[in-house]
Amino acid sequence: MKKLLSCWNSAFFILLLATVPLSAEIRTEGQGMVWARGNGSADIRGNSTVDITGSGLLKVNKAASCELAEGTGEKLVTGTDGILYINFDGRAKVSGEDIALEFNGANIVLNARGTGVVTFKGAGIYVVGLSIGYWHPFEKTIITFTAPPE
Repeated sequence: MKKLLSCWNSAFFILLLATVPLSAEIRTEGQGMVWARGNGSADIRGNSTVDITGSGLLKVNKAASCELAEGTGEKLVTGTDGILYINFDGRAKVSGEDIALEFNGANIVLNARGTGVVTFKGAGIYVVGLSIGYWHPFEKTIITFTAPPE
């Protein structure tokens, strides 16, 4: 009887795990600047100005203007995608009408102003407008932000 009960418990647990999504999403939106700090990946798209600091891989599309304020890294200009900084360690300012910025690495500090969408995966904290939250390794955190009215 104990074996049968144990088997049923195991089967129930497996079925329960099968119904839980492996990758969840957290969505939030706000007005004003997005500030974030953590480790993992950050993907920013939109009409924005982004200051980003960290160590890792930085990829910026051709439509964006990218200035390295300080730091090191090997710059590669790709044919279609834009600019890739390998072993990036420093601070960059990216701006433009239609930017696409990806950063994968550690010690990320991000400030984004304007209008756009930021997606985080990893471990960290963010502030957008008056909202504070966390980003986690098993969830995508998607933040839609807009500039405050003038």
